[in-house]
Amino acid sequence: MWKKVSKALKSEFVIYGNGKMAHLLYALLAEENRERLVAAFVVSESTGEDGYLHVPVVTADRLKQEYAEYPVLIGVENGKAREEILEKLKELGVSNYILPTRAMLEKCHNYHKKCRKRKVRSLLGFWGGLLYRILYWLHKRVYIKIIGKRVVRWRIFNKYKLSMRLFSRDLDFFENIYIGDWNSDNTFKGEYDFEIRECDTVFDFGANIGLFTMRFAHFFPEIKFIAVEPEESNYKLLERNLSSFENVRYVKSGVWYRDAYCKVFPGRTRVFPSNTLSEGSFYIGECASDAENAIESFSVGSWIERYHSAKCVIKMDVEGAEKEIFELGNLEWLDHCVQLIVEIHSKHRGDILLEDKIAGVMESRGFDWFLQGENIIFVKKIQT
Repeated sequence: MWKKVSKALKSEFVIYGNGKMAHLLYALLAEENRERLVAAFVVSESTGEDGYLHVPVVTADRLKQEYAEYPVLIGVENGKAREEILEKLKELGVSNYILPTRAMLEKCHNYHKKCRKRKVRSLLGFWGGLLYRILYWLHKRVYIKIIGKRVVRWRIFNKYKLSMRLFSRDLDFFENIYIGDWNSDNTFKGEYDFEIRECDTVFDFGANIGLFTMRFAHFFPEIKFIAVEPEESNYKLLERNLSSFENVRYVKSGVWYRDAYCKVFPGRTRVFPSNTLSEGSFYIGECASDAENAIESFSVGSWIERYHSAKCVIKMDVEGAEKEIFELGNLEWLDHCVQLIVEIHSKHRGDILLEDKIAGVMESRGFDWFLQGENIIFVKKIQT
Protein backbone atom coordinates (compact mmCIF):
# COMPACT_ATOMS: atom_id res chain seq x y z
CA MET A 1 0.00 0.00 0.00
CA TRP A 2 2.88 2.35 0.76
CA LYS A 3 4.38 1.75 -2.70
CA LYS A 4 0.96 2.27 -4.28
CA VAL A 5 0.52 5.71 -2.70
CA SER A 6 4.13 6.67 -3.35
CA LYS A 7 3.65 5.73 -7.00
CA ALA A 8 0.51 7.88 -7.18
CA LEU A 9 2.59 10.85 -6.08
CA LYS A 10 5.15 10.60 -8.86
CA SER A 11 3.55 13.69 -10.34
CA GLU A 12 3.49 17.04 -8.54
CA PHE A 13 1.22 17.09 -5.48
CA VAL A 14 0.23 19.13 -2.43
CA ILE A 15 -0.04 18.23 1.26
CA TYR A 16 -3.19 19.30 3.07
CA GLY A 17 -2.31 19.70 6.74
CA ASN A 18 0.05 21.59 9.01
CA GLY A 19 0.51 19.27 12.00
CA LYS A 20 2.91 16.55 13.05
CA MET A 21 1.51 13.97 10.62
CA ALA A 22 1.99 16.32 7.65
CA HIS A 23 5.63 16.86 8.68
CA LEU A 24 6.24 13.12 9.04
CA LEU A 25 4.62 12.29 5.72
CA TYR A 26 6.75 14.93 4.08
CA ALA A 27 9.91 13.58 5.72
CA LEU A 28 9.19 10.03 4.55
CA LEU A 29 8.34 11.09 1.00
CA ALA A 30 11.11 13.68 0.77
CA GLU A 31 13.83 11.51 -0.79
CA GLU A 32 11.93 10.66 -3.96
CA ASN A 33 9.26 13.39 -3.97
CA ARG A 34 10.82 16.55 -2.52
CA GLU A 35 10.87 18.41 -5.82
CA ARG A 36 7.27 17.37 -6.55
CA LEU A 37 5.70 18.92 -3.44
CA VAL A 38 4.43 22.27 -4.73
CA ALA A 39 2.40 23.66 -1.80
CA ALA A 40 1.08 23.06 1.72
CA PHE A 41 -2.47 23.76 2.82
CA VAL A 42 -4.15 24.48 6.12
CA VAL A 43 -7.77 24.33 7.23
CA SER A 44 -7.96 27.91 8.50
CA GLU A 45 -7.99 30.97 6.29
CA SER A 46 -4.51 32.14 7.21
CA THR A 47 -1.50 30.87 9.16
CA GLY A 48 0.46 34.11 9.29
CA GLU A 49 3.30 32.32 7.46
CA ASP A 50 4.50 32.63 3.88
CA GLY A 51 6.35 29.32 3.75
CA TYR A 52 5.89 25.87 5.20
CA LEU A 53 7.91 22.70 4.61
CA HIS A 54 10.08 24.76 2.23
CA VAL A 55 7.09 25.43 -0.06
CA PRO A 56 4.41 28.13 -0.27
CA VAL A 57 1.56 28.16 2.25
CA VAL A 58 -1.83 28.65 0.65
CA THR A 59 -5.32 28.46 2.05
CA ALA A 60 -7.98 25.89 1.28
CA ASP A 61 -10.04 28.48 -0.59
CA ARG A 62 -7.22 28.93 -3.11
CA LEU A 63 -7.01 25.21 -3.80
CA LYS A 64 -9.70 25.08 -6.45
CA GLN A 65 -8.47 28.15 -8.34
CA GLU A 66 -4.68 27.66 -8.35
CA TYR A 67 -3.89 24.00 -7.66
CA ALA A 68 -6.88 22.10 -9.04
CA GLU A 69 -4.75 19.87 -11.28
CA TYR A 70 -2.61 18.50 -8.44
CA PRO A 71 -3.52 15.46 -6.30
CA VAL A 72 -3.94 16.32 -2.62
CA LEU A 73 -2.35 14.12 0.05
CA ILE A 74 -4.36 14.46 3.29
CA GLY A 75 -1.70 14.89 6.00
CA VAL A 76 -4.02 14.14 8.92
CA GLU A 77 -4.89 10.92 10.78
CA ASN A 78 -8.41 9.58 11.24
CA GLY A 79 -10.65 11.73 13.40
CA LYS A 80 -12.56 14.98 13.50
CA ALA A 81 -9.79 16.98 11.84
CA ARG A 82 -9.83 14.71 8.80
CA GLU A 83 -13.62 14.83 8.61
CA GLU A 84 -13.48 18.64 8.55
CA ILE A 85 -10.90 18.59 5.77
CA LEU A 86 -12.91 16.17 3.66
CA GLU A 87 -16.04 18.25 4.21
CA LYS A 88 -14.17 21.35 3.08
CA LEU A 89 -12.89 19.59 -0.05
CA LYS A 90 -16.43 18.43 -0.79
CA GLU A 91 -17.66 22.03 -0.57
CA LEU A 92 -14.92 23.10 -2.97
CA GLY A 93 -15.76 20.29 -5.37
CA VAL A 94 -12.32 18.72 -5.07
CA SER A 95 -12.27 14.93 -5.51
CA ASN A 96 -8.63 14.44 -6.51
CA TYR A 97 -7.32 13.60 -3.04
CA ILE A 98 -5.37 10.69 -1.52
CA LEU A 99 -5.93 9.42 2.02
CA PRO A 100 -2.87 8.13 3.91
CA THR A 101 -3.05 4.36 4.22
CA ARG A 102 -2.66 2.48 7.48
CA ALA A 103 0.79 1.42 6.31
CA MET A 104 1.76 5.08 5.79
CA LEU A 105 0.50 6.08 9.24
CA GLU A 106 2.30 3.19 10.91
CA LYS A 107 5.49 4.09 9.10
CA CYS A 108 5.15 7.70 10.26
CA HIS A 109 4.62 6.65 13.88
CA ASN A 110 7.59 4.29 13.77
CA TYR A 111 9.76 7.02 12.26
CA HIS A 112 8.66 9.42 15.00
CA LYS A 113 9.44 6.86 17.73
CA LYS A 114 12.83 6.14 16.18
CA CYS A 115 13.81 9.84 16.17
CA ARG A 116 12.62 10.31 19.74
CA LYS A 117 14.35 7.13 20.97
CA ARG A 118 17.62 8.21 19.34
CA LYS A 119 17.51 11.58 21.10
CA VAL A 120 16.64 10.09 24.52
CA ARG A 121 19.50 7.59 24.21
CA SER A 122 21.99 10.31 23.24
CA LEU A 123 21.06 12.25 26.40
CA LEU A 124 20.66 9.47 28.97
CA GLY A 125 22.57 6.51 27.54
CA PHE A 126 21.11 3.14 26.60
CA TRP A 127 19.91 1.91 30.01
CA GLY A 128 18.93 5.37 31.24
CA GLY A 129 17.00 5.96 28.03
CA LEU A 130 15.21 2.61 28.33
CA LEU A 131 14.21 3.30 31.95
CA TYR A 132 13.09 6.82 31.03
CA ARG A 133 10.82 5.60 28.24
CA ILE A 134 9.24 3.03 30.57
CA LEU A 135 8.64 5.61 33.29
CA TYR A 136 7.34 8.20 30.85
CA TRP A 137 4.88 5.61 29.48
CA LEU A 138 3.71 4.91 33.06
CA HIS A 139 3.58 8.65 33.79
CA LYS A 140 1.05 9.10 30.98
CA ARG A 141 -1.11 6.15 31.98
CA VAL A 142 -0.99 5.63 35.77
CA TYR A 143 -3.12 7.51 38.28
CA ILE A 144 -0.70 9.93 39.98
CA LYS A 145 -2.32 10.09 43.42
CA ILE A 146 -2.14 6.32 43.87
CA ILE A 147 1.51 6.02 42.89
CA GLY A 148 2.71 9.21 44.56
CA LYS A 149 5.76 11.26 43.61
CA ARG A 150 9.27 9.82 43.91
CA VAL A 151 12.61 11.31 42.94
CA VAL A 152 14.80 9.51 40.43
CA ARG A 153 18.30 10.47 39.33
CA TRP A 154 19.61 10.25 35.78
CA ARG A 155 23.00 10.95 34.30
CA ILE A 156 22.63 13.49 31.51
CA PHE A 157 25.19 14.38 28.82
CA ASN A 158 27.13 11.45 30.33
CA LYS A 159 28.38 13.93 32.92
CA TYR A 160 25.82 15.53 35.26
CA LYS A 161 23.32 14.01 37.65
CA LEU A 162 19.74 15.13 37.11
CA SER A 163 17.01 14.62 39.71
CA MET A 164 13.33 14.62 38.72
CA ARG A 165 10.10 13.74 40.45
CA LEU A 166 8.33 10.82 38.86
CA PHE A 167 4.67 11.19 37.94
CA SER A 168 4.90 14.97 38.06
CA ARG A 169 5.24 17.76 35.51
CA ASP A 170 9.05 17.38 35.70
CA LEU A 171 8.91 14.64 33.07
CA ASP A 172 6.84 16.86 30.77
CA PHE A 173 9.25 19.77 31.20
CA PHE A 174 12.20 17.49 30.44
CA GLU A 175 10.39 16.16 27.39
CA ASN A 176 9.73 19.70 26.08
CA ILE A 177 13.21 21.09 26.75
CA TYR A 178 15.43 18.15 25.84
CA ILE A 179 13.49 15.65 23.73
CA GLY A 180 11.01 17.71 21.73
CA ASP A 181 8.80 16.71 18.82
CA TRP A 182 8.51 16.94 15.06
CA ASN A 183 8.49 20.59 13.99
CA SER A 184 7.39 22.64 11.01
CA ASP A 185 10.96 23.00 9.70
CA ASN A 186 11.07 19.20 9.32
CA THR A 187 13.37 18.59 12.30
CA PHE A 188 12.94 16.77 15.59
CA LYS A 189 13.73 19.27 18.33
CA GLY A 190 12.75 20.63 21.73
CA GLU A 191 11.37 24.01 22.68
CA TYR A 192 14.85 25.26 23.55
CA ASP A 193 16.75 23.96 20.54
CA PHE A 194 18.09 27.36 19.50
CA GLU A 195 21.26 29.37 20.01
CA ILE A 196 21.51 32.07 22.65
CA ARG A 197 23.04 35.43 21.79
CA GLU A 198 26.52 36.43 22.88
CA CYS A 199 26.29 37.76 26.45
CA ASP A 200 28.03 37.83 29.83
CA THR A 201 25.09 36.55 31.93
CA VAL A 202 21.99 34.41 31.48
CA PHE A 203 19.17 34.94 33.98
CA ASP A 204 16.77 32.04 34.43
CA PHE A 205 13.73 33.56 36.16
CA GLY A 206 11.37 30.81 37.21
CA ALA A 207 14.05 28.13 36.95
CA ASN A 208 11.83 25.33 38.31
CA ILE A 209 14.23 22.39 38.89
CA GLY A 210 16.96 23.89 36.69
CA LEU A 211 16.42 22.08 33.38
CA PHE A 212 16.92 25.17 31.20
CA THR A 213 20.04 26.24 33.07
CA MET A 214 21.52 22.73 32.97
CA ARG A 215 21.11 22.55 29.22
CA PHE A 216 22.68 25.90 28.35
CA ALA A 217 25.29 25.96 31.11
CA HIS A 218 26.63 22.71 29.67
CA PHE A 219 26.95 24.12 26.15
CA PHE A 220 28.14 27.61 27.24
CA PRO A 221 30.55 27.09 30.18
CA GLU A 222 32.11 30.52 29.64
CA ILE A 223 28.84 32.35 30.46
CA LYS A 224 27.60 33.05 34.00
CA PHE A 225 24.12 31.68 34.78
CA ILE A 226 21.81 32.93 37.53
CA ALA A 227 18.92 30.55 38.34
CA VAL A 228 16.11 32.11 40.40
CA GLU A 229 13.30 29.98 41.86
CA PRO A 230 10.91 30.91 44.71
CA GLU A 231 9.04 27.63 45.29
CA GLU A 232 10.53 25.44 48.03
CA SER A 233 10.16 21.92 46.58
CA ASN A 234 11.38 23.04 43.15
CA TYR A 235 14.34 24.84 44.70
CA LYS A 236 15.50 21.75 46.61
CA LEU A 237 15.82 19.82 43.36
CA LEU A 238 17.34 22.83 41.61
CA GLU A 239 20.12 22.95 44.22
CA ARG A 240 20.83 19.27 43.71
CA ASN A 241 20.82 19.55 39.91
CA LEU A 242 23.00 22.64 39.58
CA SER A 243 25.54 22.05 42.38
CA SER A 244 28.15 20.57 40.00
CA PHE A 245 28.21 23.59 37.65
CA GLU A 246 30.98 26.07 38.33
CA ASN A 247 29.42 28.77 36.12
CA VAL A 248 25.98 28.68 37.83
CA ARG A 249 24.64 30.53 40.85
CA TYR A 250 21.18 29.72 42.22
CA VAL A 251 19.03 31.85 44.47
CA LYS A 252 15.80 31.10 46.32
CA SER A 253 14.01 34.31 45.44
CA GLY A 254 11.51 35.79 43.03
CA VAL A 255 11.25 38.37 40.27
CA TRP A 256 8.64 41.09 40.47
CA TYR A 257 7.98 44.48 38.89
CA ARG A 258 9.71 46.18 41.84
CA ASP A 259 11.85 45.27 44.86
CA ALA A 260 9.43 43.86 47.43
CA TYR A 261 8.54 40.87 49.56
CA CYS A 262 6.46 38.25 47.79
CA LYS A 263 4.87 34.95 48.64
CA VAL A 264 4.23 31.73 46.73
CA PHE A 265 0.52 30.98 46.50
CA PRO A 266 -0.64 27.43 45.56
CA GLY A 267 -2.55 27.83 42.32
CA ARG A 268 -4.76 30.66 41.18
CA THR A 269 -8.26 31.17 42.53
CA ARG A 270 -9.51 32.13 39.07
CA VAL A 271 -7.83 30.57 36.03
CA PHE A 272 -9.29 32.09 32.86
CA PRO A 273 -11.64 30.98 31.39
CA SER A 274 -12.53 27.67 33.08
CA ASN A 275 -12.06 28.85 36.70
CA THR A 276 -10.11 25.64 37.43
CA LEU A 277 -6.66 24.94 38.86
CA SER A 278 -3.93 22.75 37.43
CA GLU A 279 -2.18 20.40 39.84
CA GLY A 280 1.10 21.79 41.15
CA SER A 281 0.46 25.28 39.80
CA PHE A 282 1.45 28.34 41.79
CA TYR A 283 2.03 32.04 41.41
CA ILE A 284 3.73 34.77 43.41
CA GLY A 285 2.18 37.92 44.75
CA GLU A 286 3.31 40.80 46.89
CA CYS A 287 2.97 40.52 50.68
CA ALA A 288 4.15 42.15 53.92
CA SER A 289 7.78 41.62 54.92
CA ASP A 290 6.73 39.81 58.12
CA ALA A 291 4.23 37.50 56.40
CA GLU A 292 4.71 33.76 56.75
CA ASN A 293 7.07 32.35 54.09
CA ALA A 294 7.72 35.83 52.66
CA ILE A 295 10.50 35.84 50.06
CA GLU A 296 12.59 38.86 49.20
CA SER A 297 12.06 39.52 45.50
CA PHE A 298 13.63 41.97 43.08
CA SER A 299 12.84 43.70 39.82
CA VAL A 300 14.57 42.56 36.63
CA GLY A 301 16.65 45.75 36.67
CA SER A 302 17.80 45.04 40.23
CA TRP A 303 18.88 41.51 39.31
CA ILE A 304 20.92 42.84 36.38
CA GLU A 305 22.52 45.50 38.56
CA ARG A 306 23.16 43.00 41.36
CA TYR A 307 25.25 40.77 39.08
CA HIS A 308 26.85 43.65 37.11
CA SER A 309 25.61 42.45 33.73
CA ALA A 310 26.19 44.69 30.73
CA LYS A 311 24.75 42.31 28.15
CA CYS A 312 22.38 39.55 29.25
CA VAL A 313 19.97 36.89 28.01
CA ILE A 314 16.80 36.42 30.07
CA LYS A 315 14.56 33.38 30.24
CA MET A 316 11.30 34.31 31.98
CA ASP A 317 8.71 31.73 33.08
CA VAL A 318 7.21 33.49 36.09
CA GLU A 319 3.67 32.08 36.12
CA GLY A 320 1.90 35.28 35.16
CA ALA A 321 4.09 37.90 36.87
CA GLU A 322 5.22 39.02 33.40
CA LYS A 323 2.03 41.10 33.28
CA GLU A 324 3.13 43.28 36.22
CA ILE A 325 6.74 43.33 35.03
CA PHE A 326 5.82 44.78 31.64
CA GLU A 327 2.82 46.91 32.61
CA LEU A 328 3.93 48.35 35.97
CA GLY A 329 7.69 47.98 36.10
CA ASN A 330 10.55 50.11 34.85
CA LEU A 331 11.72 48.68 31.51
CA GLU A 332 15.17 50.26 31.35
CA TRP A 333 16.60 46.76 31.86
CA LEU A 334 15.77 46.08 28.21
CA ASP A 335 18.78 48.24 27.29
CA HIS A 336 21.00 45.46 28.71
CA CYS A 337 18.97 42.55 27.33
CA VAL A 338 19.92 41.08 23.93
CA GLN A 339 17.53 38.12 24.00
CA LEU A 340 14.36 37.35 25.97
CA ILE A 341 12.73 33.91 26.12
CA VAL A 342 9.33 34.29 27.75
CA GLU A 343 6.29 32.11 28.30
CA ILE A 344 3.25 34.37 28.54
CA HIS A 345 0.42 33.17 30.79
CA SER A 346 -2.34 35.32 29.32
CA LYS A 347 -5.13 32.86 30.11
CA HIS A 348 -4.05 32.67 33.75
CA ARG A 349 -4.39 36.43 34.03
CA GLY A 350 -7.63 36.75 32.05
CA ASP A 351 -5.84 39.03 29.58
CA ILE A 352 -6.02 37.46 26.14
CA LEU A 353 -4.21 40.46 24.60
CA LEU A 354 -1.18 40.17 26.88
CA GLU A 355 0.97 38.58 24.14
CA ASP A 356 0.20 41.47 21.79
CA LYS A 357 0.94 44.05 24.49
CA ILE A 358 4.33 42.53 25.34
CA ALA A 359 5.19 42.03 21.66
CA GLY A 360 4.36 45.70 21.03
CA VAL A 361 6.64 46.83 23.85
CA MET A 362 9.51 44.65 22.61
CA GLU A 363 9.15 45.72 18.99
CA SER A 364 9.24 49.38 20.05
CA ARG A 365 12.51 48.61 21.85
CA GLY A 366 14.12 47.17 18.71
CA PHE A 367 13.46 43.42 19.07
CA ASP A 368 12.48 40.88 16.45
CA TRP A 369 10.60 37.81 17.61
CA PHE A 370 9.60 34.26 16.70
CA LEU A 371 7.56 31.49 18.32
CA GLN A 372 8.97 28.19 19.49
CA GLY A 373 6.68 25.87 21.41
CA GLU A 374 5.02 27.80 24.24
CA ASN A 375 7.73 30.47 24.25
CA ILE A 376 8.16 33.73 22.41
CA ILE A 377 11.83 34.46 21.70
CA PHE A 378 12.67 38.15 21.33
CA VAL A 379 16.05 38.99 19.81
CA LYS A 380 17.48 42.50 19.72
CA LYS A 381 18.23 43.74 16.22
CA ILE A 382 21.91 44.22 15.47
CA GLN A 383 22.77 47.88 15.04
CA THR A 384 24.62 48.59 11.79
